[in-house]
Amino acid sequence: MGRAPLQVIWVSFSIGIGIWAGRRLAKLFFWDEELKYRVWEETEISFWKAFGKPKHLEAKVEFDSVVHPGSIFRSYLPENGFTSIDEVLDKYDI
Repeated sequence: MGRAPLQVIWVSFSIGIGIWAGRRLAKLFFWDEELKYRVWEETEISFWKAFGKPKHLEAKVEFDSVVHPGSIFRSYLPENGFTSIDEVLDKYDI
């Protein structure tokens, strides 16, 4: 008919721990900070080449360039991609 309550709890706990451990291991083995910044920089450079640099925006993030070592890369995108709800409300006077 159905599963025993203890069995459901055990399976749910095992799945939760498995997902948590899998994410930790993937981050440990596959995360590369330099690759993140290289992809970010190359993507933004190619976009601005295709569509032109923005005229009314200021750079939000600055970091040492991975593509051109020794120079500073200025990005117009926020690092996490999100702004706070207060900034949105203030900007649009909601």
